This record gives sequence, C-alpha cells and structure tokens, in this order.
Amino acid sequence: MAQITIEMVDDVMERLPHVSYKEAKEALISSNGDVLDAIILLDGDKKFSISNIKKEGLDNIGAKLSEETDKLRKQTIELLNTAKRVRFIVDSEERTILNIPLSLGILGVATLPIPSALGLSAAILTNCTVRIADENSDDEVEFGVMTPEKMDVLKEILTNSFDEAKKTLELQKKSNCNEKDDSDITDELLNEESK
Repeated sequence: MAQITIEMVDDVMERLPHVSYKEAKEALISSNGDVLDAIILLDGDKKFSISNIKKEGLDNIGAKLSEETDKLRKQTIELLNTAKRVRFIVDSEERTILNIPLSLGILGVATLPIPSALGLSAAILTNCTVRIADENSDDEVEFGVMTPEKMDVLKEILTNSFDEAKKTLELQKKSNCNEKDDSDITDELLNEESK
C-alpha cells in the first residue's frame, strides 16, 4: 500500500473541489495511492457528480422558493384581512356607491390626489354620506360636520387598525425568527468535513 500524502489529497481536491479531505483520502487508499484512479473513482460516483450536485441544488432552490412563496402569500392574506376591516363607505339615499378598505382608499389618495379630492368633494356636495366604519368594534365616523367626538372616534379607529396590523407583522416576524433558517449551509459543510 502506497503512503498517502497531503499533496496527493490536494491534487485530488484540486480537480474535484466539492470532495472533502476524508473522501479524497479514502479514494486514494482505494486506488492504492494513484491520484488519477482516485479522481476517476470519485468523479464516477453519482454522489460527487457535478451535474448531480447542480440538479440537487436546483431542486432544493425550487422547494425553498415554493415554501417561501407560500409563507409570503399566507402572511399577505393575513395582513390584508386585518387591513380590510376598516372600510371607507360612500352612500347615497338609495344605495351604497363605494365600499372599499380604507388602505385602498389611502392608496388611491396617494397615487391620484386630485381625482380623489374631486370625487370626495362631489360626494359631499351631492348629499352623499361619506363615512369610515370599523367592522370589529362597529364604530363609525360620518364626514360632514366634524365634531371633537367624531375626531376622537376616527382617531381610535385608525389607531386600532394600525395596532392590529403592527401586531400581525410582529407575530409573523416572531414566527419567522423561531423557524430554522436553512439558507446558511456553513454548519452542514463543517459537519461534512468532520465526517
């Protein structure tokens, strides 16, 4: 049996960088110290095939991406369900003209401020009722003459809505922190080297 040197192990690892020192040494022992035979032995093993490693990596990325996408979708749905409880409602005497989540109304005002202001003004001028309602607490503020009491109720509705959204985000963040993060493979590589 030929003596295996660190240079021989390095030669094998230079050609096959995904192989650990232990695996390179075992292949050299199996090939009786012949570096070329050790490389052929390791390269022929499906476990060390570059194409197999790439395929496994892509499969893992796909599974991880699907898992993260599902998690993001669930969090988004939960946040939207929390946000849609406070509604912006425009009623005429006969029917409801507009009933949308307040967050969507705020988004509309932010992106199209002039049309939003014109629409709100038109609704008030045509004797439509403009109100903000909280479905959780059944609180409701009707725009028109804003009294200090109405301002307090509106402030409470908005504060509660933002607090609920904040709690939802904090719970999601806490649950994400409690889950194992598989994105760092350093431990796996160190464990592989020590085997």
